[in-house]
Amino acid sequence: AAGPPPAGVDPAAWDRARQALAGAGEGGEGVVVVLGRPSLAEHESVTAAAASALAEAWPAARFLPALRRGNVMGALDMGLAPGMLPGRVTLDAAGGWFAEAWGQVPDGRGRDCAGILAGLADGELDVLVLLGADPLGDFPDRALADRALDRAPFVVAVDAFLSPSAARADVVLPVAVHHERGGTVTNVEGRVTRAGQKLVAPGQSWEDWMVAAELAARLGKELSAASRADLWDEIERTAPAYAGVSRHVLQAPAARDGLVVPLAATPVALRRRQPAPIDPMATPGIEAVERQGAPPRAGLAEPLGGGDDDAVVAAAEGVAQVAAAARPPLVRPPAVPAPAAPPVDAYGLRLVARRRLYDDGVAVDVCEGLAGLVAPARARLHPADLLQEGSGTSRVRLRSATGEVVVDAEADAAVARGTVELPFNVADGTQAADGSPGHGAAGLIGAADTVVEVRMETVEP
Repeated sequence: AAGPPPAGVDPAAWDRARQALAGAGEGGEGVVVVLGRPSLAEHESVTAAAASALAEAWPAARFLPALRRGNVMGALDMGLAPGMLPGRVTLDAAGGWFAEAWGQVPDGRGRDCAGILAGLADGELDVLVLLGADPLGDFPDRALADRALDRAPFVVAVDAFLSPSAARADVVLPVAVHHERGGTVTNVEGRVTRAGQKLVAPGQSWEDWMVAAELAARLGKELSAASRADLWDEIERTAPAYAGVSRHVLQAPAARDGLVVPLAATPVALRRRQPAPIDPMATPGIEAVERQGAPPRAGLAEPLGGGDDDAVVAAAEGVAQVAAAARPPLVRPPAVPAPAAPPVDAYGLRLVARRRLYDDGVAVDVCEGLAGLVAPARARLHPADLLQEGSGTSRVRLRSATGEVVVDAEADAAVARGTVELPFNVADGTQAADGSPGHGAAGLIGAADTVVEVRMETVEP
């Protein structure tokens, strides 16, 4: 971008960024954008608008979404987003294709997380199914999530851990975690890699697809799938982005490092890489896991054509190119207008709520070795903003239109003037207005807020 840097941006950093991008082609060739949500106190449309502007300016740039949870890309590829169907296609573009394969598709675009919680809080929805989700810990607006779970007539939690949200469910269905079941994972570049089962799930835990199949049967809708192999065959047969990615290809040794989908859009030429030598005495069990952890290859799972793995992958590319021509087009990023943020209040501070690597997430909480790494929450402000109160105390009350929280504060010159940083999903060290344990930044954020503005006042020890 030409011109001076925006307000609050270091001019030296701005110049370095311009120099680094000067080598990119006119369409953005060679540019890789790692895109995430830097603050949960900003509405998601702020990040979406930034991505839209970058995609318009650099149509050839590559985008890598920095998503928090494992295999979120795989879930999105399978249509677990409003208005989407499996294979990176929209309901409007692919509804006819899937209606022919399945007999029916949703009548319209579904609700996002905020819409579902608002519908429960308003009494518009009757049943909530939590598929490994914890709105009380993960959704930015804690007050809305709390109201939704309180007013939901019936809640079913499908989870491997008893998260705060699952603990309030009417029914909890335990499922196997990632190393207790086979399947695939999809990383941020769209690389699909098979994952093998390493342990047997304890107790009565089922795999997720088994729970889905049983629930569908109880509702009178058979899924017609008796195994993971059946499910993958249907994915390859119907999902446009997965054309040509059959089990024969995915389980071939040449695909050990995964395949970037769609094959038609991203041709691959795989060669078996020789693994680094492993000392079986120094690292017992690693080589056995590498060789035996992947799904067994037998019968139809063996590559066709006598085991020529590269030929199988090359043939899959050809199949994908032919199949893609007859399938619905893949989704293109829509243009998202930049939201209008309210002007800065001279008496307020803009809240920045970032995630930490170690927080109050249930996967950290249940592990004794990790739970001790969660540091108490502290508000961080520029020294001038902290000294402006004049009392010298480090205990402050932050109040927004949604709620308030009392927390220790510390001066940090790296924090921009006019902002206050408070970690998200770290409750330790915070108090609510009534003196009860607080919920960290989640107690200050409203789901509909474009930005969150807070007022700060000192609290005597």
